[in-house]
Amino acid sequence: MGENQDETKLTRLVKEGGMNLMGLLLNKAMKPSSSEFKIPVHFRDIVHLPVQLQKAWKEACCKELEAL
Repeated sequence: MGENQDETKLTRLVKEGGMNLMGLLLNKAMKPSSSEFKIPVHFRDIVHLPVQLQKAWKEACCKELEAL
């Protein structure tokens, strides 16, 4: 995909917002420490993480909800 196409797609995502934009921003903001690490896309995906990561993700989700 060319740079112009990427910019067009990003512009559309910003206008539409929603989960697609959130996923894009999370993927750009967080660099995984290993190739096995997957950022949860849905809240239900959190239960597949180790217990300590589950707790951290749930706390972060609660903080985000409180901010809204």
